[in-house]
Order: sequence, then structure tokens, then C-alpha cells
Amino acid sequence: MAIVRMRKLDMVAMSYEKDTVLNALQRTGAVEVALHKDTALANVPKVDFEALKTYAMSVNTALSTLVLAVDNYEKEKGMKSTAVKDGFDVSYSEFISINDKKAEIDQTIERIRLLTEKKNQTKAELVKANKEKESAGVYSALSLPFTAFLDTAHTRARLGVVLATVADSVCKALEQIELCAVEVLHETNEEKLLFITAHKSVASETDGVLASFGFTDCPYRGTQTGKEIYQACEERETAFENTLKELEEQTYILKDEIRLLKIYSDYLDFLLEKQETSEKLRETAHTFLLQAYLPVDAEEQVKEEIIKSCPTVYFEFSDPTEEDNPDNAYRIYRLEGYLFPDTYDFYTDEDEVY
Repeated sequence: MAIVRMRKLDMVAMSYEKDTVLNALQRTGAVEVALHKDTALANVPKVDFEALKTYAMSVNTALSTLVLAVDNYEKEKGMKSTAVKDGFDVSYSEFISINDKKAEIDQTIERIRLLTEKKNQTKAELVKANKEKESAGVYSALSLPFTAFLDTAHTRARLGVVLATVADSVCKALEQIELCAVEVLHETNEEKLLFITAHKSVASETDGVLASFGFTDCPYRGTQTGKEIYQACEERETAFENTLKELEEQTYILKDEIRLLKIYSDYLDFLLEKQETSEKLRETAHTFLLQAYLPVDAEEQVKEEIIKSCPTVYFEFSDPTEEDNPDNAYRIYRLEGYLFPDTYDFYTDEDEVY
């Protein structure tokens, strides 16, 4: 008659992995699934369900944000990707005790939130700076201050741009007006910078021609030159680019927190689901819990089968506690049992120790 010492297996897995897990355990032929007690797998504090759900969403958002940021950083640098949300080993005890690190995790989440907020603000400023630089580009060749392009007592002065595709037509139309002169000061692929002077007696006619071709007046005033304004735009753009790089590097430093956030995110899903169900196999939309017993000699076999079939499952082997033992003072070993597939004959008056 075979009598052996037993080991306890505790497991947490995603619901969609249930069949895979059970099939793996069945293949070993050495595992007996046990009924969970209400206090099994640690005491879960009673909390407001909706508040916990909202908190869990914030944790998952922080995790996704960090993974994406790290992945983008590594791709940009040509580095091997390390921002993996799954695929690492996690013990059952580490999973269940992860809530002890809540304060540390909350600090990481807040850090991610602040960095993300600053990056978004900087990106918005960078977009604005890019547009300002683009607008100033056509004025970048001007070495005279904008005060040199003002009206005089008898002339009307207009400095501004038109689309390159209509610039020739604008010039021809203006040249038809007496007492009006036009000069192309600079051009880009899309625009041409024009300076128009006209006697005030023909100012209305000149303005009408310019309006018909979509002429845009220069937005700059004062003693600065177009070149100086363009250089200032470049410096502003570079400053925001450097700030953004610094924020991205600060975010990348947090990459080692991905593992902890992933475990904690799964743990919060586990808390949410445990409040709703309590069965021998606690199946939910996200997770299920399982407790089972197996012979000591079968531990490695069961472990290998679990890892091979479902590597993302959280599990741990441990010695059964006194509470796990059956009520039998004559039992020599904890949770000794007769093992499948061996067959034994039992009699009503037989002592199980012998």
C-alpha cells in the first residue's frame, strides 16, 4: 500500500487558460483539486467595488503608457525591445503579497502621470513652435528691421506673402497699376515674400488686387529682423525638443517598474473578481483560483507540465498547514494519500495508517 507525503499547489490564472491548466494537471495523473475555504489565498479587504474598478483602470493605464513609452524609446534608439508585459516568472506568494507594495506602486503611477502630462504639454508647445518656425521661414532672409517696411506720408507699404503658384499673376496685376511697385524679397517652395509700395491715391485699388489673390500681411512688427525672428523660433523649437528628450529618458528609467505594475494590475483584477465569486474553481471574466494536492515526488513533473502548457500562470508549491490536514490523529504524514492510477482495495474496518 503506497503512502506518501503530499504538497499543496496554489494557482492563479486567467479564465481563458482554465481548460489548458486543467488538461495539463490531468495529464500528470497526480493532482487532486481541493475545495477552497473562504479564507484561502489571503484575506481580501472589502472595498468599494466601483472605486476599486476605477483604481484598477488607472493602474492599467499607467502600465500601458509606460510600456508604450519604453517600446517607442527603444525603437527610436535601435535597441532590443524589453518592454514586455508578459512572459516573466512570478511566484504565487509574490502575486498574493503584491499589495504590500501599494505605496511604492502608487508613487510610480503618479510619476508616470506627471511625466506623461509634461510630455503632452511639451509636445503641444513643440507643435506650436514648429508652426511658428514654418511661418517665419519666408521672412528668414530679411536683414532689415520690420520698421523699414512702414507707410510714409504719401505711400502705402504692404509686406506679406502669397502662394508661389499665384505670385507671378499678383506681380503682373500690380504692375498694371500706376504709382505702384512690387518686389519679391524671398521665396520658398510654397510661398513668396512680396513688398509693395503704392501712392496713397491708388492704395484702395492695390489692396483690392492683393485681397483677390489671398495676400497675407506680415505678422511681425518692431525693430527685429526676419532673420532674428527665425533664429529665435529655431532656438525655441530646439529647447522643446531637448525637454521632450529629457522627459522620455526619465520615463525610460522607469522601465524596470513594468514587471511590478503588470503583477499589480493582474492582482487588482483578481481582487475585483474574487468579491463576486466563491467556488471550488473560482472562474471569472479574468481569473480563476485553484488549490490542489499532489505527491512530493510529482512536484517537478507537475511544474514542468504547467510551465510548458501555460507559462503565464501564477503558482506556488508549499507544505500543507495544520488547517489543511484531515481530522485524523492517527495519520503519520500530512495529507498522505493513495495515488492514481494505482488501484487499492479498502475495507470498512481497516486502519488507514497500516
